[in-house]
Amino acid sequence: MSHEKKKLLVTGAAGYIGGVFLRALVQQRWSGPIVGLDKVPARSPVAGVRYLQADMLAPQWCALIEEQKPDVLVHLAFVVDPMRDEGLMRRINVEGTKRTFSAAKADGVRQLVVASSASAYGAFVDNPLPLREDHPIRAAQLPLNTPETRPFWNITMRNSVVSILLVPSLSSGR
Repeated sequence: MSHEKKKLLVTGAAGYIGGVFLRALVQQRWSGPIVGLDKVPARSPVAGVRYLQADMLAPQWCALIEEQKPDVLVHLAFVVDPMRDEGLMRRINVEGTKRTFSAAKADGVRQLVVASSASAYGAFVDNPLPLREDHPIRAAQLPLNTPETRPFWNITMRNSVVSILLVPSLSSGR
């Protein structure tokens, strides 16, 4: 880890993945300030994290990102479990992510880390081990790959922003 003190902003900070990520950062002694942003308050706030609340579909979301001026933005705000309101799920996952990326770009965020689903590659028995980033995406064949999740693969950041796609393994086994 660099000795440079970088300000980190984590979206989805009140969620399970956000909480685990923030606890790990604090345990690893992240050297700069950490800000957590979510629609709801964290059930188990992590000491050393400053929490802010906003809805990612509201104008305040982008304003808070721009006001915080993070060096690194980790985007973990998304809906995983299907919702009855598919339109709202799409707005949160796709439009909310686009708005987050736009705010990051407007603010000059230098590094962007985005978590996506490992299911994007498809859980197929003939997948190589280990599965690499250059493996073809075959998720269109999966029932879990909905129209709400496909646009993630078309969202990109440009203009000197280092973008990292983090694909965590949420399950394993053979």
